[in-house]
Amino acid sequence: MRTHLMRPQRATEHASIDWCSVESCSRMEAPARHRERTREHFVGERYRGRMTSAPDPLALDRQLCFALAATSRSVIGLYRDLLEPMGLTHPQYLVMLALWEQDPRSVREIAGELRLDSATLSPLLKRLEASGYVRRTRSAADERQLEVSLTTAGRALRDRARAVPLAVADRLGWPLERLEALKDDLTELLERVDQV
Repeated sequence: MRTHLMRPQRATEHASIDWCSVESCSRMEAPARHRERTREHFVGERYRGRMTSAPDPLALDRQLCFALAATSRSVIGLYRDLLEPMGLTHPQYLVMLALWEQDPRSVREIAGELRLDSATLSPLLKRLEASGYVRRTRSAADERQLEVSLTTAGRALRDRARAVPLAVADRLGWPLERLEALKDDLTELLERVDQV
């Protein structure tokens, strides 16, 4: 009687089922792993972009012109409260400063010192004359030139105005040395602009 021996099943036949199962799992997990890698890549690129991006040159808080204009308006506002009791506006105060420094002066000299045109300066002088602080006369040396001089009241006003710079410094809370250094820097900047 012939005995039939059963051949053992190849290992690959069993393994094929395992491989199929692994492959199926891989296909199921692949989209999840892809989404995770994509998210990590996007977040990483966005973070690196933030770290390496240059500052916006048009950002308002980076503009020199805006800083100067806003500071000028605010500082002049401090002067306004101090000058009103003396009957002066800030532009008129600047004219008086020029005359307290040198008296008399021609209209052209004052305009050059204050960087004003004649159309802007003339109304200021007219109001100061009406207030009794200055007088305008024709120059004896050149009648084509108008000369501006202080009256007695205009010279006396200087004593009251002496307190203005100290009062502004006190309101700002900065020491005089720092304010003088800032003024020197702004003067240097103005000279540089004149050369452009």
